[in-house]
Amino acid sequence: MLQLWPEASSLLVQLWDLRATRVLLAITALELALVGVQIGALLLLLARKRRRTRTRGRLAASLGPSLLEAARAPERRPRWLSHARAWPRDLVRELLSEHLLRAEGAYLDELRATYRALGFLEEDMDQLRSGSVLRRLLAVRHLHRVAGPSEAHALLATRGDHHAVRIVAAQALARVGEPAHTLEMLEDLELPSRLMEQPVGSALRAMAPAQLDLLVTRWFALRSPAVRRLVLAQAARSLPHRAAELLECAAGSPLEEDRIGATIAAGSLPPRVGVPWLVELLSDPSWRVRAQAARALGESADPFAAAPLGTALDDRAFWVRHNAQQALGRLEGPAEELA
Repeated sequence: MLQLWPEASSLLVQLWDLRATRVLLAITALELALVGVQIGALLLLLARKRRRTRTRGRLAASLGPSLLEAARAPERRPRWLSHARAWPRDLVRELLSEHLLRAEGAYLDELRATYRALGFLEEDMDQLRSGSVLRRLLAVRHLHRVAGPSEAHALLATRGDHHAVRIVAAQALARVGEPAHTLEMLEDLELPSRLMEQPVGSALRAMAPAQLDLLVTRWFALRSPAVRRLVLAQAARSLPHRAAELLECAAGSPLEEDRIGATIAAGSLPPRVGVPWLVELLSDPSWRVRAQAARALGESADPFAAAPLGTALDDRAFWVRHNAQQALGRLEGPAEELA
């Protein structure tokens, strides 16, 4: 071993004399330093998160129970507001937002008044003019629960904003705006993916009959076929007589989405109205329309749908055959009862 040491030390000296070796060692040292910095940053973030969690727990224990009392007895609100202002504003906002999501009726109205009294509503209105899409989206999500008729025009001003901001604003306007406001928000709205349909559907379900009736009246003015499909489907559930008036136009539309909307709407209407349209749409050129029609015929529980569904078992599209078979299985019970 001692004889090898001189050779090893000589080799190390030779390697150190190489410029590439020194460069690699410098790079390695720099990488180790960067890893150390990242670990330190993560530890700092973890410590801040734990401190925030502890503070949030103390705030909830201190202000949570008294918030309910202040809402029930408005004369106690000034004292609660005084205590709330001593805590970090972002944590107080989070506490109120959690209660707002679960509140209803008079309690919800009192929470909205408390939210306004702390100045959070004004901050949200300012954030609607932010250059950051994420900040505008967060602000409009807050306004969705706390905005009133006086904020309707500010929500309407987001019409040219990012589609996610507009959809949430439309949800808020369905609650506080005029029927024409909702129409303005939706008439030129484009939905880039199916994932964006759920909040639009929620907005339509929350609409007053007058708001939805106006959308049905101006159905042809809605630019997006996906929005037209959602409006027609909701109208069939809430305003069936108005949806029935649109079936002929929707079923004969050159656009697949309109015809899919017709099948969904027809499936929600009484069988005497919807089944004839579903039978006709079972021969549509689009397999998606035929598949939806087969499914809706099964849900209609109309035994007279059995014959066209039997024909659909030979359809060239798998999902049409699959839905037709499932539909016939659901029709067996009603058919046996009639027999």
